[in-house]
Amino acid sequence: MPTVTPICAKLKTAPVLDERLIEGLPVAVYVCDLNGQIVRYNRRAVELWGRSLGPDDANMLYCGAYRLHLPDGALLSHDRAPMVEALRSGTSFRNLELQIEQPNGRRLWALVSIDPLRDENGTIIGAINCFQDVTEHKLAQERKLRIDELKRSVERQAEFIATVAHELRSPLAPVRSALEMMRRSDPGTNIEPWRAMIERQVAHLTRLVDDLIDGSRVSAGKIDLKLSQVDLRDIVERGVELTRPLIEAASQELVIGVPQCPIYVMADAMRLTQVFGNLLGNATKFTPLAGRIDVKFEVEENFAVVMISDNGVGIPCEKLTAIFEMFSQGDQSAMRGSGGLGIGLTLTKRLLEMHGGDIVAESAGIGQGSVFVCRLPVAVISGHEKTGNPVARKQIDGPDPIRGSASPC
Repeated sequence: MPTVTPICAKLKTAPVLDERLIEGLPVAVYVCDLNGQIVRYNRRAVELWGRSLGPDDANMLYCGAYRLHLPDGALLSHDRAPMVEALRSGTSFRNLELQIEQPNGRRLWALVSIDPLRDENGTIIGAINCFQDVTEHKLAQERKLRIDELKRSVERQAEFIATVAHELRSPLAPVRSALEMMRRSDPGTNIEPWRAMIERQVAHLTRLVDDLIDGSRVSAGKIDLKLSQVDLRDIVERGVELTRPLIEAASQELVIGVPQCPIYVMADAMRLTQVFGNLLGNATKFTPLAGRIDVKFEVEENFAVVMISDNGVGIPCEKLTAIFEMFSQGDQSAMRGSGGLGIGLTLTKRLLEMHGGDIVAESAGIGQGSVFVCRLPVAVISGHEKTGNPVARKQIDGPDPIRGSASPC
């Protein structure tokens, strides 16, 4: 296709604008004058735009032949395009990654380079724009990322199956031994210790199976919430009750900053209790004997924030996000007690998201402890809790290692 006839005599004199050179370049090139009017373009520009221009075409102004998008997909208005900055300030741009949307809706990836054009006096008289179509390269990168993710998924599933086999086998071995001892015991022998052992191991097996079922449901999106207005303080207290035996067994100190005024949220009480039970159970497993776990409440705008922190083994920075992936597990060598299936934190995150909330993990690194910050939309806030007033701590009497505190309304 022939290039557009230049409409500016000054632009015509620039040696870089030789028509045969522009047409022979392996990238899309177009030239605009100082007002942003397209005055020349090559065949590859037509292919990139998905259309050609005529001398009277209104789209000749400010690259209007196509729509520009940032790499994240957000629309970039033409009056804010890099070309405008090049014309205004004389700035050159190299290898900007942008998306070009053609009239039919198809999007292409391009590396964009822009240089201002100047006359013999150094005055800016236009700009030259070069667009290299890198769509195939981007698609190849995306395919590779998908393949790599599939490989990682297969590896995680293989590790998960091995973990399930190990975790299920661990409680079965003492159950089998206890049953054998009961079978061989003489009449009248006290079998209560063996019965208690079987009961403990069956309870552990039940928890593992429940985790597997919940993990399957959350992956399939089949968990239904039964919402009602509940006091978040009561929910956290129920989570504490679930993990109190583990915390006491480890002689750990649990300090809870409990607001005196209710913080109401719309939630499925059972599922939200499961969330805080998971987080507190996770904290006690990765916190050393006689360590400390803190639970704090805050209200930020329309969200209730619950922070569960510990002085345990910590989390490497590169794993702060990955720990919420299915089958992901922390350092098993640093964990006390039985392991898990790598489902708990995934389930916790999904349940909070289903409640309109979110969760993030924070840690300064190995040996620096960790903090899990949960946010939930507030239904009703009373008193001064709207301002997130400070919490006054107090010691609860007695040998119980769990301490509480309350803040006035």
